[in-house]
Amino acid sequence: MRYKATFNWYGEIHEVWTDAKLPNSAFNKATVKLAKKLGRTKGSVRNYLHGKGNSYNIERKPREEG
Repeated sequence: MRYKATFNWYGEIHEVWTDAKLPNSAFNKATVKLAKKLGRTKGSVRNYLHGKGNSYNIERKPREEG
């Protein structure tokens, strides 16, 4: 399944797309991608996101047939 993860990183909105079987797996994969994008460690990104109330959203999106 395809997931879109939207993150609020210190007031900046970042969107990351990933494939995963479950939303928890999508969160894990998306945080790794966000960490690379930001030049941070995945642990620091996860710690920040879990410490905030509304810092991320994971949405399942259908694949577009092409």
